[in-house]
Amino acid sequence: MMKEYQNQFLLTSFTWLLMTLLLFSSCGTDSNDANDVTFSDGIHEEILETLDEEMLDTIEHELEMPIHRGSNPPFIESFYGDHAGSDGITFVMAPNIRKSTNVPTDPPEGGQQFLDNYVRLSNQNPDLYTIDFDRRHIDREPFYGSGAYIIGEDNRFSVFAIQMSDRPGGVAISMNIFSGIVSAHGIEEAHYAFFLVDNGGASGFIPNGTGRTFEDGEGIAEISVWPE
Repeated sequence: MMKEYQNQFLLTSFTWLLMTLLLFSSCGTDSNDANDVTFSDGIHEEILETLDEEMLDTIEHELEMPIHRGSNPPFIESFYGDHAGSDGITFVMAPNIRKSTNVPTDPPEGGQQFLDNYVRLSNQNPDLYTIDFDRRHIDREPFYGSGAYIIGEDNRFSVFAIQMSDRPGGVAISMNIFSGIVSAHGIEEAHYAFFLVDNGGASGFIPNGTGRTFEDGEGIAEISVWPE
C-alpha cells in the first residue's frame, strides 16, 4: 500500500514538473500555435535565420530603415480590394530618393534621386506570414521574390525578401526590405532597403554588412501598374 502511494506521488510530481517546464519554455516568444510560427521581439523566426540582431540594428539605426515589428500585419490585397488584380497590387516610389547608406564608396549625404522603384505585392498568406514581393526599375531586370515574409501591426508593415545572386566565385545573399503604412491612396512613409548579408566569395558586390535605404520623396508610394 505504501509503495503504491509512493509511486502515485512520484507520477504526480513528475507530471507537474513536466507542465512547469513546458510553460517556461514557451515564455519569451510570440507564437501562432496553429502553424507553429514563432516571433522574437516582433521579428519572424525565418527572418532571423538570415539577419542576426546586429544586422537588424545596423539596418534600423545606421541605415535609418523603419522596421514595423509585430505578428498582426495588414492583409494588403484585401485592404486595397478592386485595386489588386490577379497578379497582386503595385506601388511606385517616385521620386525615389536615397535616404542613407553605409557603403564606403557612396557619398555620405543623402538626397540623390534614383530611378523610380516599382514594388508589387501578391499571394499574402496571413497564417504563414508569407507574401510574394517583386521589384524593378524601368529598363532594369526585375527581382521576383516568392515566399517573402511580412510582419507588422495594424496598418504598419515590413516585408523581408531574401535574394540569392549566383555570380562567378559564389552565391551572394542579400535582403530586400519594404516598409510602410497602408492608406487609401497608397503606402505612406514608404521605405525600401537593400542589405548585403554575405557575398559568398563573389565579386562585384558592396561589402558584407552594408546597404542603402531609399524613401519616397513625396511621402507616399502611390498605387500604380507593373511596368512590362
